Amino acid sequence: MTAFIGNAGNTGELKIDPEAQAEFDRYGVDVYKFNSGNLDALMPHVEPTLTEEQVLHKTRRDKRVYWWYENVKYKQTYRPKKEDDYTRLVAKIPKMMFYKVVPHDYDYYVWLDSKFTIHEHWLDYLIWLINKYPKHDVITSKHSVRSSVEEETMDMLNALKMGYGNLRTKYYAPSLAFQLYKYKKAGGFVDDCLNELTMIIYSSRMLGKTQFGEEWYAHNCHFTIQDQLSFPFLCKKHNVKVASVCQDVFNMPFVNHEYGI
Repeated sequence: MTAFIGNAGNTGELKIDPEAQAEFDRYGVDVYKFNSGNLDALMPHVEPTLTEEQVLHKTRRDKRVYWWYENVKYKQTYRPKKEDDYTRLVAKIPKMMFYKVVPHDYDYYVWLDSKFTIHEHWLDYLIWLINKYPKHDVITSKHSVRSSVEEETMDMLNALKMGYGNLRTKYYAPSLAFQLYKYKKAGGFVDDCLNELTMIIYSSRMLGKTQFGEEWYAHNCHFTIQDQLSFPFLCKKHNVKVASVCQDVFNMPFVNHEYGI
């Protein structure tokens, strides 16, 4: 079993203790870290391959709906700029488009949030998880609190309305509402799952479904940077078979996370 573990950004650093690293060496696991020290490797991939028009598909009615969200229902005075959360956007490149930044020689590619510390035997747990879902394209955790895109969107809109934290520098309420509107309007989308996406295991089969990664990244550029909203919609659109595991990813066996207990 070979794997890729990647992280990016400047708010954390993936840590692997010596015993876990020895375990990685025994299994032949390669580790690639992308962080504030080597973001140059990701720069060629910052611009999405899909345009805003290709992603949003705004009809005349859609434009009226967006105008109403922006001028009547939400009226958010500050609209986040791309540079407001640029590092966070860049961090999504290895998360969503791993095939652009690592070799294609592996059976599985694992993306981890940068706030994890990995301990001995975690790799055994990972192998157990992979063996449990051998026919799935992606393995990731169900969301620990909410269960649909609509529920997550409404929670964020309420938090924005209440002025919670620094959300207004990251998210624009009219864009969040419009994203939900477009997904609900799309035919065939059943909004019945939400994923945590703090750890993602990709099968090598995803090397043949790279359009999913391209579009997922583009949705984060052109809709909102909240990747949990676009993931279920695009998985169903691109026929990506997802194993949504009932596991508290922040308290996985043999790891610690900044947000864990």
